[in-house]
Amino acid sequence: MNPVLGIVIALLGWLLAALVAIGALGTALGVTPGPFAAAVQGSAPRLIVLGILLGTVLLVLDRELGTTMLPGGILLAGVFAWTLQLLPIAAVEGTATKDGFRIFSTNLLLTNDDVEHIAADVLSADPDVLVTLEIEAETRDALARRLTTYRLVSVGEGERGRWAGIWVHERLDANAVSEKRLPVGDEILPGIEYRVQDSHGGGHRDVHVVGVHLHSPTSDDGNVKWRTELADLIRYAEEHGDRLVLAGDFNAGSAHPGFAALLAHLRDAGRTPWGTGTPTWPVLGRGHGVYRAMPPTLDIDHVLTGKHLSARGHRALRVHGSDHKGVVAEIVFRQAPHDAESR
Repeated sequence: MNPVLGIVIALLGWLLAALVAIGALGTALGVTPGPFAAAVQGSAPRLIVLGILLGTVLLVLDRELGTTMLPGGILLAGVFAWTLQLLPIAAVEGTATKDGFRIFSTNLLLTNDDVEHIAADVLSADPDVLVTLEIEAETRDALARRLTTYRLVSVGEGERGRWAGIWVHERLDANAVSEKRLPVGDEILPGIEYRVQDSHGGGHRDVHVVGVHLHSPTSDDGNVKWRTELADLIRYAEEHGDRLVLAGDFNAGSAHPGFAALLAHLRDAGRTPWGTGTPTWPVLGRGHGVYRAMPPTLDIDHVLTGKHLSARGHRALRVHGSDHKGVVAEIVFRQAPHDAESR
């Protein structure tokens, strides 16, 4: 092998090995110690694939020199360590029914004023419940004038909560029983009590839908708020999560310990067969700085459901002007055996 090429490959291997080791150690210990570690952990699903490829290449190209063998071995060991941290799968009850609704959550990017195209994207997805994030009041009003079949039923409060809102389509507007916002950290997240007809035994079932927008752990202050907000969501899901839907931008993904703890109580509609979430950020060509040149690498936008619910048909959709992909899922109730016996 060419010596210069060997050195370049070895340097890349050492760099990736260091990132894998940092992320794997934090994940194994159940901690996210700081902003840099949060970014590395969030990239874990993609680093795993890259680590397997590069680690294998290093071992094949140079089976005698430790300069490439050692980082190759570290990479493969780190990948193995991460596979032991697969996401928990929250339990569900009974069989899925046909009763439910479609939800669409989208982070619109605060500076995005492409209202015409945003409205077209929403109408194309045709959700019953719409969650909008990072949209200020003026832009929200402009969007409302175009989404004439939707009504804004809940808006959050706080530094980020005020940019979040939940909308309901007129065909099921009567199902939005009441506003039910959720405090997390210093934020008030928008929420509604949503009622769905029960076709099995008559009557109805209620579900608590919350629009989530957590702080980004990209600074020391943001990291503290992010962990606090995740902890609050975990506590609420543990106590009231049976018929809970959390949809939005968690700024957290499959490799973050706090998010994994949340998934002990709620299921991720975007979970892939290999145990990671669906990547939604950044969108190539959007956002700021170096992120404009990156394809989606972080799975931070989610639809999570409690054990009396299931999510089907999850999709990640590009939304005009946004650096996040929107996420769509069909939420259906589950018919537990004891429910069927009692009717």
